[in-house]
Amino acid sequence: MVNKLLLMMVLFALMGCESVQTNSPFNQLNVYERQCDAGNYDACNELSYIYFNDEANPESKEKAIIYFKKMCDADVGVGCYNMGLALKKGVGIKKNDAESIRYFKKGCKLDYGGGCGILGIAYFEGIGVIKNDREAVEYFRRGCKLNDGKSCDHLGIAYTNGIGVAKNYEDAFVLQKKGCLLRHMRSCVVLAYKYQEGEGVEKDAMAAYELLKFTCDNDYGLGCQALAQVYGLGVLVKENRVKQVSYLKKACNLDFLLACGRLGAMFEYGDFVLKNLEFSRLYYSRACEGKIEDSCERLDRVSGD
Repeated sequence: MVNKLLLMMVLFALMGCESVQTNSPFNQLNVYERQCDAGNYDACNELSYIYFNDEANPESKEKAIIYFKKMCDADVGVGCYNMGLALKKGVGIKKNDAESIRYFKKGCKLDYGGGCGILGIAYFEGIGVIKNDREAVEYFRRGCKLNDGKSCDHLGIAYTNGIGVAKNYEDAFVLQKKGCLLRHMRSCVVLAYKYQEGEGVEKDAMAAYELLKFTCDNDYGLGCQALAQVYGLGVLVKENRVKQVSYLKKACNLDFLLACGRLGAMFEYGDFVLKNLEFSRLYYSRACEGKIEDSCERLDRVSGD
């Protein structure tokens, strides 16, 4: 009887070990690889994501490139887009702007909106292509129709400023609203400004405030910075310097480095906070590391005190 119990315990232990091994990351990779080899491109995409984000193994980036190319060769738009990004940034492969454009164009043609959006930016800035604002606008338009929020944002900015298209505040508002609904946070911040100023829409202070709060609640640094400014100036809401500092700190922690520089100045001069040169140096230093030149100059000044 004892021997039977021992045997059952061993069997259960073995079953448990087998379960752990089956669900291990290594075996999951094997499953994805088999599925990818069989033509399951969702599995290929999972593999590329895992390898590309494996910071512990630099050679994993090169493995990700293999899967990006495999997907693109099979006319999977996201693979072309990611291959283009790798070439644009020189990650896992030698940087090549012209070649990245080729992949972005294929991704866009395959109805991957992100590829259209980044092509629009390339034509706006003249990177890898000859600068052409009208061409940029057409790519943004296509990307926005494919529900790429960044494309809607850039197209809205084009309509706001009359770049590559006739200026039209009403159309710009509609485009930024779509970008925000697609959770492109910068569109939401721009939309808040339009509600605040009544640009292309009737003024609505509450709508502007709620949009800024939404972006900050979703950890978008620019939104937190804008919210801090709202509380600092008493625009849209009652002035509240405590909340201003709180939102500046959150923006800085989210790597919006202009907010770090502003905090440095506040602690240097005791502007609505207790003067503290140690804190001032800390915030200036963080902004300076992000190449905010004004903060670098200020850091030199307070470090000499």
